[in-house]
Amino acid sequence: METVLTANQQTSIYSHCCCLSPCRCWSLCRCWSSDQQQHIGYKYILPLSTIKQSVFYTFDSMNLIQHHTEFFTATNLNWLPVLNKEIHKQILIEAIQHRVHNQQLVVNAFVIMPNHFHAIWKISDGVNKADFQRDFMKFTARSILKFMFMNNDPMLSLLQVKAADRKQQVWERNSLSIELYTEQVFLQKLDYIHNNPLQPKWNLCLHPEDYYYSSVLFYETGGMEGSFNMLTHFRD
Repeated sequence: METVLTANQQTSIYSHCCCLSPCRCWSLCRCWSSDQQQHIGYKYILPLSTIKQSVFYTFDSMNLIQHHTEFFTATNLNWLPVLNKEIHKQILIEAIQHRVHNQQLVVNAFVIMPNHFHAIWKISDGVNKADFQRDFMKFTARSILKFMFMNNDPMLSLLQVKAADRKQQVWERNSLSIELYTEQVFLQKLDYIHNNPLQPKWNLCLHPEDYYYSSVLFYETGGMEGSFNMLTHFRD
């Protein structure tokens, strides 16, 4: 759930924020209430002068772009905390890295939560989207299950399913893909991803930059840290 601001809080954002990355054409701002007593969230402030440099154009010169930047979400079966273990998170990151290095994918942002992950990415033109997502989900599921069997993970029994092609299932079948056609929606999703670990349901950290498995540090440092050897700034 995204942070809901009151009218007074919304009007105070621009006058009460601490810009963490002034070196880029956007700023990640820590926002406070008008009385400076309450931390109310984070916001990406984008100067209007940069809008024309958008990554959301549907045409590149005379070539129609096949795939748009999208907000992708995959959830563990029955919301079980499969991704709570560090090794399972690392499997997911390495799978994304491999596809980035093979030029199948450009990743702008991500967060890995205990039972799901979000990413803002763009599948490369020429790559079949359905095949890509199927193979990615299948590979990560098999790799995670392999480690679970090696360690006799008690959660294996909870992942059992009655299916003709598998005995265990890691991911819910219907992952979510939302195409991001405008900069405003892109930044809303970026905010959501980076604030996800702070939500009361999770309470995984006090500040977004304290959570390791996220792209927030990459944006906070202007790309100097936290790239995970796979991230691309959406302005690049």
